[in-house]
Amino acid sequence: MNLPEEQSGPFAGSSRELLSFRVADTEFAFDVDCLCEVVELVEIMRVHSQAGSGDGIINYRGTVIPVVDTRRVLGFGPTVLDAEARIVVTDAGG
Repeated sequence: MNLPEEQSGPFAGSSRELLSFRVADTEFAFDVDCLCEVVELVEIMRVHSQAGSGDGIINYRGTVIPVVDTRRVLGFGPTVLDAEARIVVTDAGG
């Protein structure tokens, strides 16, 4: 998704590329500059998280990364993991 050029404001004369996704009946988007890859569902290893926000970990190209169920975090209940489910790998700036 590309945003149209804005006439005024902090992004005047620029456009941004966004990845949009739907949770329940609500559409969300984030800047693709944070996107590493969208991958098909792989086995998620469940781990106990004291903070309660982590849902597990995956091996992503030899690196262990945390998995967070966005649907659950946003208050819509757990995601149904079916053939259409995807994992969005982002760079959190670390």
